[in-house]
Amino acid sequence: MIQVTAAIIQRDGKLLICQRPKGKQCELLWEFPGGKIEAGESPEECLVRECREELDVTIETQQLIQEVEYEYPDITVNIHFYICKLIDGVPACIEHNDIRWRTVDEILKLPLCPADKKMLQLAAKDIRRIMQFNIAKHKYDETVDNNIYNLREKEDDKYQDPDKSSFYECVVDGLTIKLAQDGLCSLNRIKEFSKDIVSDYKLIRKDMFDCLVWPAYAMSINQMRHARYNDRLDLLLLDIEKFYDIVGSNIELTPHVTAEIHENCDLGRAYLFPNTFYWLRSFGNFDGFIKSRRLQEFVKNQNSHFLTKKWTDTNKFDEGYYKELLNKVTKHKNYCRL
Repeated sequence: MIQVTAAIIQRDGKLLICQRPKGKQCELLWEFPGGKIEAGESPEECLVRECREELDVTIETQQLIQEVEYEYPDITVNIHFYICKLIDGVPACIEHNDIRWRTVDEILKLPLCPADKKMLQLAAKDIRRIMQFNIAKHKYDETVDNNIYNLREKEDDKYQDPDKSSFYECVVDGLTIKLAQDGLCSLNRIKEFSKDIVSDYKLIRKDMFDCLVWPAYAMSINQMRHARYNDRLDLLLLDIEKFYDIVGSNIELTPHVTAEIHENCDLGRAYLFPNTFYWLRSFGNFDGFIKSRRLQEFVKNQNSHFLTKKWTDTNKFDEGYYKELLNKVTKHKNYCRL
């Protein structure tokens, strides 16, 4: 069996699809670019090489999305399909008959190579979700960069909230859940306590997409954090820890569980919205939630278990809390770079 790679390259909500040349197997059918893995070469290295040779571009592999085994009349191939990011260059039609940027739905209408068609039939929904995530991240990053520029230029009136256009979806037990970004600290708070607004905004916001996200529904955790805890993350994490004292991975939303959450959790109304409940439950326990969301630097690690506590003696969002927040964000970014 021949091992082959294929690159699903994204740009602006579309994928790069290539038409095979005349005179070759599957002539004029459409495929994702890639090729045979050479001896001593990893699938990722193969894709980088093939895209450089076939398209004159530099790519970065991000995620293996699907493996497809397909038996052609003369050979059997196992194709590793990777989600990829275009790093440098404009795709050139060097070895193919044609290349185009198309949406998933548009690609499904094209005459595809059998293996590529099989992959899309299996993974189209996952590809759409990954593309949605990447589009949301791009919008977030672009908005943050514009805000940093405008703050430097003292043009605060041009500020835009990066959280408002950066939604994406995940699937939990077959349930599609819309997620929204939640900034660790508002610009107004930064202005209130910061000695260097641009520097602090950059620390708190840049490269922080997907740090803090919650299911985006009418009774949301981010809205209640603002109303109940004056935007403090430590108090919210204490409350979420109480939620996991009640709810584990197999606990259902029964009247008894509902009553316990209402009685013990300040933000119970948000947690009891079904999509939010099942999203939180999917992490299994508080340790699982902290690890999966990569929030280790915002809590305390004690005997390989995560615990949380108040960062200051008061419940106010004051200078002491702000200083602790900056310290923990710095540690979080260093951790995420490892």
